[in-house]
Amino acid sequence: MTQNKFAFFANFAETIRATIPAEKQPEAYQAICEFGIYGTLPDDPMLKMMCLMAKTSIYNKGGAPEGNQNAKKQPQKQPENNLKQPKNNPISETETEIETETRNKKLKQETETETEIYSADAPNKSAYAFEGKVIKLKQKDFDAWKLAYPDLNLRAELLQRDDWLAEQPPEERKKWFISTGQYFIKRNEYRKAQNAEIAEQFNNQPTANDDGSTWSFR
Repeated sequence: MTQNKFAFFANFAETIRATIPAEKQPEAYQAICEFGIYGTLPDDPMLKMMCLMAKTSIYNKGGAPEGNQNAKKQPQKQPENNLKQPKNNPISETETEIETETRNKKLKQETETETEIYSADAPNKSAYAFEGKVIKLKQKDFDAWKLAYPDLNLRAELLQRDDWLAEQPPEERKKWFISTGQYFIKRNEYRKAQNAEIAEQFNNQPTANDDGSTWSFR
């Protein structure tokens, strides 16, 4: 059986001109036509190879003669209702896990931040235990200074120091932490000596007895 038409593409002609000698080019065109209409291959090896190379293009468009052994068998389309889709999408599950993990990390960071800045000395949840015009002291540093300078009323000293620093040049204000720490060392020694002197005076102060006489701890 034969077919009434087939697809002839421009690259067929280009291939014939490029690979077939000029005297055999008419035979090449004839071989293509007979292969496309009747499905027969020429005996000449070169022409046969050319037809076989064009086979896919010819029969994809025009179709091979019915019952011809050279006809290209088209794969049957699988019914859509037989296509089994996976119940779970691994990509979607992975994206959901990543989003959940990211959200949990964010919540954890926010919780840790709130815990860090909260303290009894900062009821308004300020980031600092003491926040002045210049001095901004975090809770951990505030606690460390209270231990380092036990003879100081630390908050009162900080207020006084902050007022002084506010009147100083910018360079002095920038190094407030180091300079204030050094200043408090001296202030703590001064207060320690002062407190010892007050305690000594208190201990040496005469005390009245019930009979009106006086006595002391000495």
